[in-house]
Amino acid sequence: MQTHPTLIVRPASEGTPFTEWLSDGQAGRSDAADILLSLSALPGAQNVCLLLPANWLTCCQFSLPPGSTTPPQQAIAWQVEEQLIGNSEALHWTIAGRQDDICYVLGVDKEKLKQLLDTWRQAGLTITAVVPDGCYLPLSEDRWSALPLENGWLVRHAEFSWSYMTHAIFKQLTQRFSPEAPLICEDMQPLLSYSQQFTTPPINLLHSEFGVVKPAYPVSAAWRKRITGFTSAAILMYLGVQGAIIWGLHQEQNTQRLTLQENWQRYFPGDKQQGNYRFFFRQKVKRFSPDPLTRLRQLEKSLKAVPGIELGHFAADKETGTLTLTVRAADAATIAQLIAHSGNTLALKLSSPATNNIYSLQDGGLQ
Repeated sequence: MQTHPTLIVRPASEGTPFTEWLSDGQAGRSDAADILLSLSALPGAQNVCLLLPANWLTCCQFSLPPGSTTPPQQAIAWQVEEQLIGNSEALHWTIAGRQDDICYVLGVDKEKLKQLLDTWRQAGLTITAVVPDGCYLPLSEDRWSALPLENGWLVRHAEFSWSYMTHAIFKQLTQRFSPEAPLICEDMQPLLSYSQQFTTPPINLLHSEFGVVKPAYPVSAAWRKRITGFTSAAILMYLGVQGAIIWGLHQEQNTQRLTLQENWQRYFPGDKQQGNYRFFFRQKVKRFSPDPLTRLRQLEKSLKAVPGIELGHFAADKETGTLTLTVRAADAATIAQLIAHSGNTLALKLSSPATNNIYSLQDGGLQ
């Protein structure tokens, strides 16, 4: 026989913002957001009886042929589909009781129930029983019983029928539709009443696909704190390494930019370019073909190949690239020989007639 759970919990709901629990005779109440972490440290965290809020329940009944067996989930969904507005197959059904040919069933949304169980299981809590909240309220044949909550009322209409009502709705229904004035259980302590009335869950909604599953890796609160600390440290370390890499790349890019700027000023001292040095350097170099220094070296080779010529003046215009030479030669034939020899590299030509064997030469400048 199933033993009585050592931890009984009434979770926060639409009717109350507080979560209440009873563990080894010690009661507690809290509206903290991380209440599951606190509950997981209590005795009985692996054997929890959850009193499910009434607004989660769908209570129905239907007739069964005499002598028929207990209907399966699919058959229950078909039997009650005309009583519901939504999809009856989306609910997890439990047979609460049977009287003669009447079957009483309770339905809970499958997705909500699955999410509830998974959330508690991940927090280290094992729910072994889900029981309708209000099953401990007195049962009367001719009137309701009701428990006041912070935001409304928990009402028991019949043996297998519960609901949650706001204050306004409860007042209207009790005045107009209730057979008699409801039994108000104002001084009742729900968890204590449940533990005194039941040694085993009177109705357990956990069965079939929602059978009890132990946590795969139950983790204590102390270990959760350690894991959280290690994870936080790892994240901070990762962010620190990434920050150092980004800072290093930034410094490297800044160094490269300064180097390019220095080289730019070395080659083009009059140009105050502020960025995109690689692109504009290539454009600058393409403007002069070849540059003055290269032309001077080419001229030097031609002068060595043609003896009898003395270089007097060499000048290159920075903007146009025009090269101007003044040389001394014995005769015009020697100059013609120089022009012919340097034809493959320098497009030299006489810029003015010779004076006292002094010749002025000029190349074509920009290509």
